Amino acid sequence: MNLYRVIAVLHEGGNRDNNYKCALLCGVDESFNIIEREWFGYIKNIAEIHPFVLRNENSFFYGGEEHTSERTNIGDRLIQPGI
Repeated sequence: MNLYRVIAVLHEGGNRDNNYKCALLCGVDESFNIIEREWFGYIKNIAEIHPFVLRNENSFFYGGEEHTSERTNIGDRLIQPGI
């Protein structure tokens, strides 16, 4: 298993939002898929940073008092090294 730092940018309706980025440290298999485990990362929205745990490739769990989760499709895509 190789560890990668994945940087992703929000895309909604075909538009890219460079103010909303995700950084994730995760294991990637030989097919460039995220390995299903718990991985750590953060969302940066302009000046705010929100740490999370990626669970089961499809859910960001945010700690704090609220203990909220947010669905994601980051695990559905192949990791593209160097892009």
